[in-house]
Amino acid sequence: MTLVRHFNTNQTVFHINSDKVVYMDKLLDYFRKLGCKLEMVNSSKFTECLRNTMKESGREYIYETFINDVDSDDRLNYDSKIRIENRFTVDYLKRLGFEWPEIGLEYLRKYIDYFRKIGYLEV
Repeated sequence: MTLVRHFNTNQTVFHINSDKVVYMDKLLDYFRKLGCKLEMVNSSKFTECLRNTMKESGREYIYETFINDVDSDDRLNYDSKIRIENRFTVDYLKRLGFEWPEIGLEYLRKYIDYFRKIGYLEV
């Protein structure tokens, strides 16, 4: 909403994504503290589990979420030569009084609570 309230025809393209980073070890720790049961698996096992969601009525959306990131060898592939630079947007938002919050336990709790509420995660 901050950008909408301050529309300017000179700045019409923004990359709206947080510049805050949370590393995997900390993220896993947060998820465990929030009661999410996680298991580290290799890429083959992950893809197998992912494909199995297609067979479960009402859970097909899970596979559909990842399908564009699975390569021809059935591995998740997030490596891309495309790098989104959002420094301009972050600085612009800061001048408007908005800064992305740090990603911590409470931040993630809100996401987990919401995903549980809509049935995306099991309780």
